[in-house]
Amino acid sequence: QHPATVALLCGPLVLFAITGDAAALQARRSELLAVRQTARGRWETSISSVPTTFLPYVAIGEEQYSTCLTLAG
Repeated sequence: QHPATVALLCGPLVLFAITGDAAALQARRSELLAVRQTARGRWETSISSVPTTFLPYVAIGEEQYSTCLTLAG
């Protein structure tokens, strides 16, 4: 029902975008496909030229996060 709403997975892990403004987070498909693991338990990409970190749920502390992202365009 919502083809533009997606969640990012890496194997069995759901990756959560660490963001202060989840409502404004709209990513292109190519930006999400460019996510790369930069450390154990940490993935990064750039969304709308803003560096964005993705973490599995167990690695999130007090940060604000978003599970689902909206595809732009």
